[in-house]
Amino acid sequence: MPMIILTASILVLTVAVRLFDKVTSMNICPICAGVALTWSLSLAGQFTGLLSVAEFQLPTAILVGGSVVGIAYKLEGRLYAGASKLLWKALFIPSGFSLAYGLLQFDWLNIFLSSALLFIVTVCFWAHDTGIAQNEIHSSKAVKELTENMKSCC
Repeated sequence: MPMIILTASILVLTVAVRLFDKVTSMNICPICAGVALTWSLSLAGQFTGLLSVAEFQLPTAILVGGSVVGIAYKLEGRLYAGASKLLWKALFIPSGFSLAYGLLQFDWLNIFLSSALLFIVTVCFWAHDTGIAQNEIHSSKAVKELTENMKSCC
């Protein structure tokens, strides 16, 4: 039953975020927001005793784990040029899972240490002002190629 409740929550929140996105012209992924809001509300419910930890902990863990992988994938495009995507994921995802475990166990020390580790990993791999992100390299190559094709067109 908890998974049915959380799935319904994802669907409702996804629609709500989609409507919010249209009204405000923001660029928010509705399903990502629906999942993140659902597990956040589930954790809050468990923390306050409104939801049974025994019943909701596993479905919430599944959702949090999905968010960790989704965040790693989304941030991958912002890595500095030449960064190893495999090393990025190998460091970010386990650290994110450790943070997820801390959240699910309400282990504040684990939450703090895992958050610090995630921050350090992200700073080390993220494109700096002096660097170029990997997605910018691909787009700039594509722009140059398109520009050259347009010049030789006529």
